[in-house]
Amino acid sequence: MPNPKSTIRNPKSADPVAQIFGGAKERMNSPLQATGFFEAHIRPRNQAWSFKGYEFLRGIIEDTSREIVIEKGAQLGFSTYSLGIMLMHTMSGRKIGYYMPTASKMKTFTQDRFYPMVNADQEMLHAVREADREEMASLFGQAARPLGRAANVQLIHIGSGAVIFSGLQSADDAKSWDMDGYILDESAEASQKKDAQTGATLVSFLQDRIMASDLKLQVELSQPGIPGQDVDASFAESDQKFWSFRCPTCKKWFALEEHFPACIFQRKDAKTQRRKGLDDVVVANSFAPEDEWVHGCPKCKREVRNPAGAFDPDIKWEWVAKRKSDRSGYHASQLFGAQMTATDVARRYA
Repeated sequence: MPNPKSTIRNPKSADPVAQIFGGAKERMNSPLQATGFFEAHIRPRNQAWSFKGYEFLRGIIEDTSREIVIEKGAQLGFSTYSLGIMLMHTMSGRKIGYYMPTASKMKTFTQDRFYPMVNADQEMLHAVREADREEMASLFGQAARPLGRAANVQLIHIGSGAVIFSGLQSADDAKSWDMDGYILDESAEASQKKDAQTGATLVSFLQDRIMASDLKLQVELSQPGIPGQDVDASFAESDQKFWSFRCPTCKKWFALEEHFPACIFQRKDAKTQRRKGLDDVVVANSFAPEDEWVHGCPKCKREVRNPAGAFDPDIKWEWVAKRKSDRSGYHASQLFGAQMTATDVARRYA
């Protein structure tokens, strides 16, 4: 299987899609190809994609399941993930819808995240149909102008595929397009919206629109709202994967969020060789802003991540499922986010 980096040569080729993918849809079914696409073509905020600090995203990007649900914390890189997956399938000839709760959110998101991502990669930009490229250029950075041909929809052809951006506010929004798959972002706000006439959820209409495709991709992601509802309910019906580690000392598997706050400790004092747990400090009202905190094994208190946020390279991490299901589910917490140290968590919790 060729590496995308080695097959891209001339952005002025008449067939930029063939340059990137060799012209075969089947190539996109490979986890290796998905990783290669991100590394070669996805540039969030005009920066080259890297798994450093986002190791937990590798398994999600490589997931080829038809149904994926992600219950997540904020600022963990999932907007980049969802746009990258959408573009990957689009460039292989698919039509993928990207839905947000409202037209205004969708419009801001496309101008802030999607257009810059496409503009940052010459091969991908060259694959955009010329008329759509001209429209993107005229709209880029001008939030006050209508987005696309209608205020609620933006259709962009890329290679032989297309992306559809839409707010999910009515049955018309959900029923207007046939698709190979869809991504429902901020699903906690959108998943329970219903059609006023039939009482059916708008998401059920989206599911109808992908029935004729062999791909039938459904990706739902959101920060949680009310426990047991929306994305939390969808996650409960999935295989419930947690980013977990095996402690080298006590040989037990743990997921940080399942043992919070017992997984957060003060760094071991050199004199007393003792750690104080976050709950103990809060209850005793002895929290000091200058204290350093670490992530640790809730059983033996071995440090697994230092105060700077770096993980111990000797500790094995992987996505561990709680149950069997055809729906692939991920529970992603800020406890292992690249920019959230244990000290940050402790200060917010205290």
